[in-house]
Amino acid sequence: MEKHILSKSTFIRGVQCLKSLYLNKKRPFLRDRLSDEQRAIFKRGTDVGILAQQLFPGGIDMKPNSPSQYKKKVAETAEIIRTNAFKTIYEAAFQYDQLLILLDILVKDGDGWYACEVKSSLSVSETFLNDAAFQYYVIKHSGIDLKDFYLITMNPDYQRQDKLDLQQLFIRHNVSNEVKKRQQWIEQQVIAEKETLLLAHSPKIDIGPHCNHPYPCDFQKHCWKKVADNSLLYLDAFPEAERFKAYFTGQDSPEQIDQQSCNEKQRMQLQAAITKEVYVNRQILEKLLKPVSDKAVSMSLLFVRPAVPFLQNTRPYQHLPLAALTKVQNNEEIHLFSPDESSIARFISLINSLLETKAPLIIYDAFPLIRFLDESGEQTLLNHLQAQLIDLKSVFENNAVFHYRLKGDYSIHQVSKVLFNQYIRELNPALLTMEWQKALFNKSENLEPLLESTRNYLTLSNAFMSNFLSYLQHAAYSD
Repeated sequence: MEKHILSKSTFIRGVQCLKSLYLNKKRPFLRDRLSDEQRAIFKRGTDVGILAQQLFPGGIDMKPNSPSQYKKKVAETAEIIRTNAFKTIYEAAFQYDQLLILLDILVKDGDGWYACEVKSSLSVSETFLNDAAFQYYVIKHSGIDLKDFYLITMNPDYQRQDKLDLQQLFIRHNVSNEVKKRQQWIEQQVIAEKETLLLAHSPKIDIGPHCNHPYPCDFQKHCWKKVADNSLLYLDAFPEAERFKAYFTGQDSPEQIDQQSCNEKQRMQLQAAITKEVYVNRQILEKLLKPVSDKAVSMSLLFVRPAVPFLQNTRPYQHLPLAALTKVQNNEEIHLFSPDESSIARFISLINSLLETKAPLIIYDAFPLIRFLDESGEQTLLNHLQAQLIDLKSVFENNAVFHYRLKGDYSIHQVSKVLFNQYIRELNPALLTMEWQKALFNKSENLEPLLESTRNYLTLSNAFMSNFLSYLQHAAYSD
């Protein structure tokens, strides 16, 4: 058996961009460091896939321990199918014409087999259909005439009761007709990807919207290295198609843009990019900061959004509070909400007590809190919050402040790095929340390391908010 040259992940990479496929195979050292967010997403998908295996109990796991076992697992999968030794195979391995796949679940039903691919998503996407079609192609050409192909996703309407009901948590989508329609395209795409990997040099493919869709490419730093730091491509006030059109015609320099046809936010971003300085609209900024007073309460928050609900009456990806740090003048207090059946009520009580003081509530990025209150049906409390809320992130959304090097990323992590020249990895909570999800789902008993990391994150976050508020006040009121 020849060594495979395409897997389902590399095939999907090639669908997005053939140059990315080539670099991934031939120049992997040029790859960007995997972001914490992407790492968390990959880990979540693996955990959900393992859980979904319980929908079809009693199977055998063909997952290889290393790439050196691929050939062995392909042979073992074929033997199990031939002998009917098991009715269910997890990570069933197939290889055809140097194409390798590991199917999440293969199930025998009567006199035929059907395939299941699990996605930790709430819906079926175009990329998922291409993924399924590629797997169907390899399985069919391996001699297995599948009866059906299912994509299994999370059910957004499922609400957990006492015990987790897997039959209700997951939805099975029969995509057999759709994947069959794509078989000719799959064959053509495979040929194109194989030819690409035989090239002496990477294909000449320019940057474009495909660099970010459907996934952020991990070769962007390499492919975008000639793009000016203040290029129109990084100014998110302009539609993406318009930005790339300007770039392809050599008109992406901010000085080249006719500002007469631009709206206020676009002109603000252009001015910042031209001067390479922070742009401040003092009139808007003063209005946004006017409610700030000595009585204001600042609040740093950490939420988790578990794909699999572990609390009664919660749904997949519902926001759940983990911790909060409140500060009134110089008094800081950390509130921990290791999620249990009472955590939601305790957190709501905290928010209610803060709002009852009628003091302004200062938060950086209130969206998770707003979503939490909405999902919890706390409309009255949500109305009170919005009346007293000062969301510091809104200075970017309301055209009060802009820095061209933010490049559309207004997270605490990015703002701290750009405005204060502080690269603090702990300010990016993606991996922290992922570890919380894992610990809570597995009912881990030793949470102290996570609690310590959470305290550290909240302290750093609150320090950032204090610095950022001082920065904004200076920008708004200094002569």
